[in-house]
Amino acid sequence: MDIKGINYGLLTLFFYDFFQANKLFLTSNLFIPFPFCGIIGFYFLAINYNRIKFFYITPLLGIYLVSIITIFLAPSLDEFIIKRLVAVFQLIYSTLASFGYYSLLSTSKKKSIEIFFYKSLVLALILILLEIIFLKFDFFSQGQIIEDYRNNNFFDVRRVKLGGKEASYVALLFSLLSSGWYSLSDDKNKFYKIIILSCIGFVLIYSPIVFIPVLIAIIFDYSFKVYSTNPLHNAIKKLFKLSLATNFLIILLLIFIGSRINNIFSLSETSAIIRIIAPPILMFDTISQYPFWGIGLSSLELIKDNIVSIYRDIFSYNIVNFDRGITNTLFLIIIYYGILGTILLYYCLKNIEKILGGNNWFFVLSSVLIFSQVMGSVVTPQIWIVFFTFVAMSKKRSELLNIQK
Repeated sequence: MDIKGINYGLLTLFFYDFFQANKLFLTSNLFIPFPFCGIIGFYFLAINYNRIKFFYITPLLGIYLVSIITIFLAPSLDEFIIKRLVAVFQLIYSTLASFGYYSLLSTSKKKSIEIFFYKSLVLALILILLEIIFLKFDFFSQGQIIEDYRNNNFFDVRRVKLGGKEASYVALLFSLLSSGWYSLSDDKNKFYKIIILSCIGFVLIYSPIVFIPVLIAIIFDYSFKVYSTNPLHNAIKKLFKLSLATNFLIILLLIFIGSRINNIFSLSETSAIIRIIAPPILMFDTISQYPFWGIGLSSLELIKDNIVSIYRDIFSYNIVNFDRGITNTLFLIIIYYGILGTILLYYCLKNIEKILGGNNWFFVLSSVLIFSQVMGSVVTPQIWIVFFTFVAMSKKRSELLNIQK
C-alpha cells in the first residue's frame, strides 16, 4: 500500500501536531495531549483493524499493567492516586494512537514511506525559509531577543518555531524525518547527504538537536552492516565516516555556539542542565529513596523539594517550573517506574519490536535512547511516535534483508 490521498494528508497533519505539542483541555487540570495525533492515530488503527492480531498488543497491555502497579506501590497513594490514574489514561491513549501510526507504516511500501519522509522534510525546510524571509525575523540579528523566543542569553539570534512552542520542537521534527528517510533510503551517498542536511538544519534552526540524524546514521550502518565483506575496507570506511561526522560537528559547534559550550562546562547553560546534567543526578537521588517502583507516573510533585534543592545547591539556578527540571525521558522513566518497573517496561518494549516483526533491537533501542535525551515526557505521544517509527524502520529493513537472502 502506498501513502497517498487522504492518508498522506492525515499523516502530514499527524507530524504537524507531533512538533506543535498541542493540548485539548477537558478541565483546568485534565487534558488530552496531541489531540490531532490521537484522532489520526486512532483512524489509522481503525482502517488497519483487520490486519492487527491480538498478540500484537499484548506487550502494550504489559506496559499498562506495570504502570497500574506503580500507582499502588509507589509512595503517597492517597495524595497522587487521581493524578496517576489520569497519567495511565494518557499513556494508554498515547501508545494506542502511536501504534495506529505504526500500523499505517507497517502496511505501506518501503519506498512510499521513504518518499513521505523526504517530501515532508523538504516541506519543513521550505516553511522554515519562508518564516525567516517573509516574517522578517532578522535571523542573524544581534541584541535582545523578543519574548516570543527563548530569552535565555544562549543565542544571539531569533530562532524559527513554525508556530510551535520553541525551536527545539522544530529540530525534533527535522531529526525524526531525516532519520526516517535515512533508515529507508538505498542511496549509496546518503551518509554524506545526512551530514550536509544536518548542517543546513543547524544553520536554519540553530539547535544541536539536528545532529541526531548523524548519530542515527552511524548506528544504522553498524546495525544493518551496510559494508562490504572486506574487513580492512570496512574498518577504513567506518573510521572515515566517524571522523567526518565528528569533525563537522566540532567545527559547527565551535563556530556557532562556542559560547554556549563554555556555559555547559561552567554549569550555567540551562538547556544542557535540564536535559543532560541534572536528570541523572535527580534520578539517583530519587532511586536512593524509592528504589523498586519509583514515585509513580506524573508524581514529580512528590520530589519537588529535591528538584528545587539540587538545582539551587549544585547549579545555583532557581528553577521556576519544577516539571521542566527533568527534560529527559530515559531518566524520567526510571524515576517514575523505579528499578523493577523499568526492567519490566524494557522487557515489554523489546517484545513489541520482536512481535511486530523487527529484527534489530539494538538499532531501535539506541535510536530511541538518543531521542529520549531531548524529550521530557512518558505519557504524551512524542516519545511513543519516535519508538514506533524506529520499530517500523527495523521491520522494513528486516523484510528487505529477508528478500535479499
